[in-house]
Amino acid sequence: MKHRRPRFVPTLRSTLPALVVTAVALAGGAAARAELPDPHDYLRRVRANPHLEQTTGEFFAWHAAYAADTFLDAYEASQDPAWLAAAAAYYDDYIGKLETDPDGYKGWIGETIRRDPDLRGDALVGDAILLNPLVRFAELVKQDPALADRFGEKAEAYVALAEHIGWEKWNHRDTYHLDNGFGSYRTHDKFIDADDPTRWVERPSTVISDNLNKHYAMGTVFLRLYRITGEAKYRQRVEEIFRRNKQMWRHFPEDDRVSWNFWVPHGPYDIEGRTPKSWVAVHPNRPGYQASEVSHFVEVYDTGLVFDEADMRRLANTNRWMRQRDGWRSSDGTTDAGTLWASLARFDARIRDQHERDLRAGDSDRQRIALSYLHHVTDTLGPERRYVDDAAQVRVFEHPPEPGRNLSMTVAIPGTIELAKHEQAALATQIRAAGTLRIELLSADGEQVLGTLHEARVASDEPAFHIPRWDGVRPDTGDKQPGEYRVRWSLAGEQRHYPLHVVEGTPAEDSEPPRTLQPGQTIDLDFEHDLDPRWQLEGARVTDEQAREGSRSLRLGSRDRATFRFAGHEPLPVRITLSVYDAGHRHSGNGNGPAWGVRDAAGDLFVLRQAWRAYLNGNQHYAWVNTGENRWFTLHHTRIARREGWREWVFDFTDPDHPAITCGGEAVDTLDEDYTPNGAVGIHLLGGDPDMPAMYVDRIRITYPR
Repeated sequence: MKHRRPRFVPTLRSTLPALVVTAVALAGGAAARAELPDPHDYLRRVRANPHLEQTTGEFFAWHAAYAADTFLDAYEASQDPAWLAAAAAYYDDYIGKLETDPDGYKGWIGETIRRDPDLRGDALVGDAILLNPLVRFAELVKQDPALADRFGEKAEAYVALAEHIGWEKWNHRDTYHLDNGFGSYRTHDKFIDADDPTRWVERPSTVISDNLNKHYAMGTVFLRLYRITGEAKYRQRVEEIFRRNKQMWRHFPEDDRVSWNFWVPHGPYDIEGRTPKSWVAVHPNRPGYQASEVSHFVEVYDTGLVFDEADMRRLANTNRWMRQRDGWRSSDGTTDAGTLWASLARFDARIRDQHERDLRAGDSDRQRIALSYLHHVTDTLGPERRYVDDAAQVRVFEHPPEPGRNLSMTVAIPGTIELAKHEQAALATQIRAAGTLRIELLSADGEQVLGTLHEARVASDEPAFHIPRWDGVRPDTGDKQPGEYRVRWSLAGEQRHYPLHVVEGTPAEDSEPPRTLQPGQTIDLDFEHDLDPRWQLEGARVTDEQAREGSRSLRLGSRDRATFRFAGHEPLPVRITLSVYDAGHRHSGNGNGPAWGVRDAAGDLFVLRQAWRAYLNGNQHYAWVNTGENRWFTLHHTRIARREGWREWVFDFTDPDHPAITCGGEAVDTLDEDYTPNGAVGIHLLGGDPDMPAMYVDRIRITYPR
C-alpha cells in the first residue's frame, strides 16, 4: 500500500503549484497555532490528572487514554512539531507504567474489572486504547521525512511495542476466535496472583467474548500497523473483526439507518444453557461507546476495507435520526442514550455544523483542539477515502444490512460444525416482537429451502432469547451431510441470515470417558480424603476451618467456583444432599452471597443463594434462581428462613414430574415448573461478592436409585 500524509488541502493540491500549496498549509498551520493552547502548558495540565497516579490496570488505561490523542489532533491541525514532542513525553509516561506478566509479555497490569483483591491483570481494551495513539504517532512521523531525525527512533519503538503487546501477546494467549471468517476476542482465562506476580491463577469460567468496542479498538491498532508495515496479516485481522460488525448491523429500512448491539455472543463459551452469558442490546446509558465505534468504522473505510460509501451514508442517516425534537435517542430508538457521532462530520453538513456548535459552547483546552482540528483537518477532507490512492486496493465486504427491529440478534455458534466431534450449533436468537419465529436451513446461495430447524409461537414483544441447537441433520434428507449452508430466521415480516458450514472434521482427542453415575450407585464426598478427580475448582479449596463432620470441608471465597459433573448430557433422576454453612452475614442494599445447586442437561444452573434485593429480605430468607430464566438477574423467594450454622439441603429429582427442594425437611414451595429442573448432571457451587464471608460445603451425597 502506498502511504501518504493526510490530504489537508486536497482541492488546492490538485490545482496549485507546490509552492502555493506549501504557503497555504503554512498559513493554515499558523492560524491553528494561534488557536491552540501552548503544548508544554497543556502537557503539564494533562499530567496533573490525579487518576494517573491513583489507578492501575484497565482503570489507569482509560484515564491515560483520555488525553492521548489530543496531542496528535493539535499537531495535525497546526503542523507544529512541539505537539509531537509533548505527545512523546506523555506516551513515555504511561509506557513507564508497563509491567511484565508471568509469560514475559508487557502490559498495563493492575486491578481488574472484577475488583478481586487477590488477582491482578491487564485487559485487551486497556492495551488497545494506549497503543492506538502510539501507532498513530508513528504513522505521522513516517509519512514526513522532515520528522525522521527527531522522532524516527521513537516511532520505531512505538511500532515494536504495538506489535509485541497488541499482536504477539494476545495471540500467544490464544484469545482470538475466528469462525466462518468472522473474528472476535475473548477474555483471558488467567489472572496474576496479587501476592506472586510470577504465578498465573486460572479462571476458565470467566472466559467470555469481549464487548464489541474492545474488538474495534484493537482492530484499529492493526489497521494502523497495516498502513505502516504493509503486512497482510494485520489487514486480514482487521477485515475479520469489522466484517463481523457489518454482518450484525440491524437495519431500519424506513430511515435507511442502522444500529448494532454492545455485545453479541460469538464463541461456545458465550452461551450457558438457554441464555447468553451477557446482555444483548444497544448500551442503554453510555452513548459514547457507539460514537467511538463509528470513528473506528470511518478509519477502516478510509483505508479501503470492509465499508463502502453507502455504509457511511447509513451511519450519517442514523445519527441525524437520533437527534429528535425532544432530545437524543439511541440508534435503535429504545432509550434516550444518544450523542453526536462527530467522526462523520466530513460526510454530513448537519452533523458537521452541530459538532461546531457543541465545540463553541465551551472554551476548554480539549474543545479548542477539537475545533482547530475541525477547521484545519476535517474541513479540508471530503467523503473520499483518506488513505487510498488506487481504487483497486479497496476490499469491501458485500453484505447489505438486514432488518433488526424484531430480530435483534441472530448468530450460529459455532458457525462450522465438525461431525466427527458430534458438535451442535446454537442458533442464538434475540427477538423483540410477537409472532411465529421460524428458523430454516437454506442452501449456501439461499435459493433452496432445505427444511425447518425450529419453530415457536411468540406471544409477547418483550425481548427474549431462543437458542435451539442443530446437530447437522438436514431436514430434507435426515442425514448429516458436509457442505456450506445458510440459516434463515423469520419473525414478524423480518428475515436475517447467517452462513453455517458442516465439515467432517477430526474426532476429539482421546481422553478418559466421563464416569457417569449408574442406577443403584451412590457418590459420597466428605473432603476427608483426596478429592474425586471429577471436581473442577476455581479458587475453592479444602480447609480445616469448618466441618460438618470430621475435620475438613470445601471452602469457597469471593467468586470462587466448584463444579462436580456426574453425568453427560442426559439429566439423571438423582437425590442430592449437601450441607452448607451459613455464617449469619447481614447486609444492607443489593448484594449477592454464596450459591449452591445443580446444573441441568441444557446447561442452566438452578441454585439457592443468599441474596439481597429491595424485594427480598436477604437477612431473613434464602432465594432461588435459574440462569435459564434471565441469567442471574431474576431471583425468587424461597420462604426458607435463614439460620446461622450448618444446614442440610436436598435436591430430589427421583420423581422427575415432581422435583422437590428442601432444607431441614422444609420444602421450597415457590418453585416454577418452567424453571425447576427435573434432573441434574452436576453440582455447582459459587462464592459470593468480595464483601461476603466464605461459604463451606460438606457431606455431599449423590444417589441414583434403581
